[in-house]
Amino acid sequence: AREGHRESVMKELSKKASLIITDLFPLPPWKEWVENIAQMAACPVIEIDCHCVVPMPVYGKSVDRPFKYRDATKRLRKARINQLWPKLEIENLSWKGPLPFTPVDIDAEIKPMKKRFKLLKKCNIDQTVLPVWNEKGGQYAALSRWDEFKQSGLSGYARRRNKSEDPNGVSRLSAAIHYGTISVMKIARETASFGTKSADKFLDELLIFREHAWHHCYSSADPYGSHNLPQWARDSWSDTEGDVRPIVLNQKQFEFSQSPSPLWNLCQTSLYRHGELHNNLRMTWGKATPLWTKSLEDSLTMGQHLNDKFALDGRDPSSIAGVQWCHGLFDRAFYPPMPVMG
Repeated sequence: AREGHRESVMKELSKKASLIITDLFPLPPWKEWVENIAQMAACPVIEIDCHCVVPMPVYGKSVDRPFKYRDATKRLRKARINQLWPKLEIENLSWKGPLPFTPVDIDAEIKPMKKRFKLLKKCNIDQTVLPVWNEKGGQYAALSRWDEFKQSGLSGYARRRNKSEDPNGVSRLSAAIHYGTISVMKIARETASFGTKSADKFLDELLIFREHAWHHCYSSADPYGSHNLPQWARDSWSDTEGDVRPIVLNQKQFEFSQSPSPLWNLCQTSLYRHGELHNNLRMTWGKATPLWTKSLEDSLTMGQHLNDKFALDGRDPSSIAGVQWCHGLFDRAFYPPMPVMG
């Protein structure tokens, strides 16, 4: 928010509302914000899960492996995946009365590029995160990318998805899905209509691995904590707690790609500049932080910090699960154990 424009306005706005409908997002601080609004609002407040084909309130459990989630939700998913939701004509209404805040003048403060950046500097945002110039946001950009992937990428997804040198072998829609500029329901329904091996694998990633992460976070009072890791992983990290790290990096060194690994530095630089990483490189990137931090807690905190600060799809249940998976979540032990990594 802009300095001097941080008044709490929802209470005043809710006094004039008959109903408040909001997104169900199972992470702090959004979860607490909605709870606070519900307590102070004079009208009903409804949360709707727009993220999962199997809604979080319908299942909402965490299991130790994704395949168990797949089996447990098979019937629920089958009943919903082909659902064609009705399109409604919505009348856009404008409020002509006074507002409890000073709105931004779009023509004067947003359209001119220089004034836009001047306005952004007044906001409470991290100025060290640069814009990702090669990416476009919004619904039209997301739909265009999805149509292009359907036509030229989906048929080869199973074969190409693990090739990090092939950026067009994956959909690159995670940021659009995170911000809701394209519907998961639309993607799932249209993908299911193909009925191919590649389409099935894409649905597996979209509706099993991704949705399992959402249900996991929904069921956890603290999705970021190390207590979410399985017992074997916590025991393993405890066993290696005293192992000597080759080097301990500070936050600035992590952020600006100053690790001893050239590959990791390239990954971090790419994330910093482009806001995304191919999934296979992201796993390599995420599994390196334990080597250069003092403890499991420090490693989880740093991994999540880097992801949420620089990834366009950060601050998301999927990326929380991804960071924690690099530390043992939803996985099994691998032998023999290694120094530091367990």
